[in-house]
Amino acid sequence: MNRLLKDERGSVFVLSAFIIPVVFLVLVALVVDTGIWFTHKRQLQNRADAAALAAGVEYGRNWAACGSTVLADKQAAADALDLVARQYAGDPDQATRYNTEVTDDGAYSPTSRINVEINSTDQGSVDPGTSWNDISPLDPVNRPGPCDPHATGDRFSKVDTYYVDVGVRERDQRTFMGMFGLNLLKNDAHARVELEPAAAGKGFIPVALPEQDIRQAELRYYRMCGSGAPFLLATVPLHTLSPTYQTGGTGTTFWGPTVGDVDGAAPRGQLINMPASGDCAGPYIPVSAEVRVAGVDPSIININTATCAQLVAARFADCWSQVSTIRVFKDNPQTEPWFQEAELNGANPAACGPDAYFAVVDPAGTDCRFSGSVAVDWNMAGLQGQDVDLTMAGVAMVPPNGQTGSANGNWLMNGTALNSASGRSDVTVSWCIHVGHNNCRNADPKGGPLPVHALFRNDDSIAPILDEVRTSPGQPLTSGPTAYQPGPPMHWFRAGNGQSLITIWPTVGLESALYVGQRRILRASGPQSNQSLDCEPATGGQGHDFQMFYTGCDPWYTDNKYAGPPWWFPGNSPPPGSCPDKNGILAQPNSEGAPWQCVVKAPGFSPGVIGDGIASAIGNCAGVQNNSCNQYVCNNYNFYDPANPNRWALELQAGQEPPRVVFLFIVPYGAYKNTASQEGMPVLNFAAFYITGWHGNAGNAGQNPCEGTDPDGAGPALPDETMPAGSIAGYFVDYVTPSAPGDPDAPACKPDQLRPCVPVLVR
Repeated sequence: MNRLLKDERGSVFVLSAFIIPVVFLVLVALVVDTGIWFTHKRQLQNRADAAALAAGVEYGRNWAACGSTVLADKQAAADALDLVARQYAGDPDQATRYNTEVTDDGAYSPTSRINVEINSTDQGSVDPGTSWNDISPLDPVNRPGPCDPHATGDRFSKVDTYYVDVGVRERDQRTFMGMFGLNLLKNDAHARVELEPAAAGKGFIPVALPEQDIRQAELRYYRMCGSGAPFLLATVPLHTLSPTYQTGGTGTTFWGPTVGDVDGAAPRGQLINMPASGDCAGPYIPVSAEVRVAGVDPSIININTATCAQLVAARFADCWSQVSTIRVFKDNPQTEPWFQEAELNGANPAACGPDAYFAVVDPAGTDCRFSGSVAVDWNMAGLQGQDVDLTMAGVAMVPPNGQTGSANGNWLMNGTALNSASGRSDVTVSWCIHVGHNNCRNADPKGGPLPVHALFRNDDSIAPILDEVRTSPGQPLTSGPTAYQPGPPMHWFRAGNGQSLITIWPTVGLESALYVGQRRILRASGPQSNQSLDCEPATGGQGHDFQMFYTGCDPWYTDNKYAGPPWWFPGNSPPPGSCPDKNGILAQPNSEGAPWQCVVKAPGFSPGVIGDGIASAIGNCAGVQNNSCNQYVCNNYNFYDPANPNRWALELQAGQEPPRVVFLFIVPYGAYKNTASQEGMPVLNFAAFYITGWHGNAGNAGQNPCEGTDPDGAGPALPDETMPAGSIAGYFVDYVTPSAPGDPDAPACKPDQLRPCVPVLVR
């Protein structure tokens, strides 16, 4: 027995009989649990990806509201993005949820294993039902939400990016090993969709708008009398003033000399030598302002070295002379009455503003009126004590302080005078002497007309981007109801002996760059002054123009980098820089990765083609046949309300393409100047445009049938669009498009930018 007990033969068999099944069970458990883990991990990732992509689509309906200054609207947009992400992530806390095929705990309970976190600031948490989401815009720094730019970047997104980050977590998943107390403690997945500016676009309608993106601006002062050419007194480089001083209202940007000559800085004064006499005849010296601008950099055209005539003739630049005048009154006696100063005042600012010296006429205004005064010394002409009449611009003037006769002092215009001429015009005074009767007659001694001032009446036919030209004698105020607005006009100056060195504060108001919410009327009919393009130059023939409007142009386009051939030739002259022509553009490859940077100018389209093409493109045509629209109908209403710019997006179902949104080309300022058909123009940008109305051929048959209607009864009828035949009206809109590549290297996407944004899955 002892020998048998000491015999070890067969022990391995016994151990094997016990261990092998255990090991086998462990291996089976590991394999099964790995499969469970992988299945759940993949399903969690599907949830996170679906949630992020759904939020990317939802940005299309809420992007404009994300940038709202109304906190409630911003909160509602963030809530909508948060809700759709949670629904597609299968959040147990939501009544409607998707992607729950593998694991669905049903309605939320404290024992729910699934937890969904949106833009979590603590992505390590596994507590069920806890969110740490950031949808409150009340604290955008510590809890930045889907509608807040993230002030700090990470390895997935750069600073100031808008995104929706989705975390889906599962805890305590029962496993085969669970019988041994080894349940899977945590399984998670992440996805993030961020908004990036579109790198390129396609499907454009064949229309471009010149962008008022001014890269250079300069103000010059000239003495406009004496022998020879006008004498240059001062050159003032202009820069955009800081936001504090941008009080011109929407549509106008103030420029001036700035501290350190830096864009966005505070204004500073400019020293200038006002002339006293020289060889100028007459009682005063006119000093006039000249404004120069360019939409390209100095390497292409330099406004400081070119002449005004060269800038007028060049593409991408302009020059306007004598747009504002300062009268320097001499201090020496005259043989005629001594008019020591003269002032003008705008009397109808609603129709003509901002001041009488440089007046911008509202297109809806019917006139441009001003009143005035002039200080007179009659003694210089030996007219003291005489019974005289004085008129300014043909309107009777009243002596100072109720006096009669040739009273010295400030005479006031009795009533208002109408200036109907566009451009620069002199304001003159005339006088007559009463001889033996009460009223002046033709035989009475007369004097004048003598110019005492000049004004400039601007409209779109003269200087369309000039909104104000103001020379002030002092800096803008820092307090009070007119704080930070340009000072009052410096309309006259009393000359001293020789030249007088003074400090002025000039301000130039330029029409702002194109912006979201701006209403524009597009005119693509030709052949003159149109905005037409041939954005699909490879095709042609009958119906080509209509098809570009109807289906959009197929080639990909992006902004011009001005980097040289093949898309820019700096040495060409004139102009000093150009795109290739139609043949040169067609010679280049085209794809999403190799978009064109120039677009071909077209000679113009007929109003019928424009009307039929737009009606067909936005789904308001009853039947397209033979490259035309048989009948305009109102299938897709206009939902754009200027009082609620986001209304049109909110009317759409998630994922639906808005039928009235089209894409436009943006070209540099002055790109259409001195160009012929089939020439190339650089693409500066592209934008989404919501069409509110259009007009084809003359007559009712060519007009938009959806005007003046309230499509859903939610508000008042939207206004009719009035425009000439061959025109398209609408508004620039915030837009998120899913059908374009994003540009991760561009500045972060933000609300109110022209270029559409693209939702991109970045992790």
